[in-house]
Amino acid sequence: MKSKWIASVLFLVPLWSLTAGDDRPKTNADKEKFAELSKLIQKIALKQVPNYIQDNTGWGQTVPIPGKLRFPNLRTTVKVKDRLELPHGVWRKVKVSLNEPAKDLTVRVREFKVDGKTIRISLDAVVTAQTEIEAEHWQLGLFLWGFKGKAGPTIGVNVDCDVAIAPGKSLLEVKVEPKVTSLKVDLKDLNLREITTARLGKVAEGENAKALGNRYKEVLQEAIDYFKPTLEDYANQAIAQSLKEGRGTISLTELMKFTNSAKEKK
Repeated sequence: MKSKWIASVLFLVPLWSLTAGDDRPKTNADKEKFAELSKLIQKIALKQVPNYIQDNTGWGQTVPIPGKLRFPNLRTTVKVKDRLELPHGVWRKVKVSLNEPAKDLTVRVREFKVDGKTIRISLDAVVTAQTEIEAEHWQLGLFLWGFKGKAGPTIGVNVDCDVAIAPGKSLLEVKVEPKVTSLKVDLKDLNLREITTARLGKVAEGENAKALGNRYKEVLQEAIDYFKPTLEDYANQAIAQSLKEGRGTISLTELMKFTNSAKEKK
């Protein structure tokens, strides 16, 4: 069993990415190793991430009409199946696109460690996207505010992932099971380009622009939070595939580090 496990590791883990739990400061050579892995993950991620996403799931929320309602004639109703209900909450439509994916997405691996039979990978990604948002805020059928806008935000994504590796049915097979343990998304720069309201028309400057910009950011952040599980799936798939495609051989020194680390953990 031990020889089968070592053979699987030899097949899977490339020399340029194995650190065997070494916590010493990274050298320039280590950074170059990480750079190669970063490029590979980025290349695979670009194949998986769609260039265009439209989300209308946050549009059209309603609530039943309460028994006692003031000013019923001033309220908007929406037909839901065979009854009328009141628009309520923040409605949102979000479009996100990558105009030049190869430039709009960058990936940098900041840590790669082997801990027993688990590979720990931490990486940072930066996405420059083009977004369009339409939002309306309703309160029991009363329209409070709404806008349409465009922005080119810069979004930072921090991912920590544990990859469990185990021998497969043969010496040339290996099971790779990545699991994102932490995913943080940070809206770094909104870069608001255009915002329009029915009452004010196009708003480009002043307090109105600032207030609407903050609302745009809030709606976009809600959409980002909604897509977090999807981002985790993309990260798991990209990391797993990059390890498989980046397989190679490791030196005897690195192998001894790995087996010694595995023994200590056991």
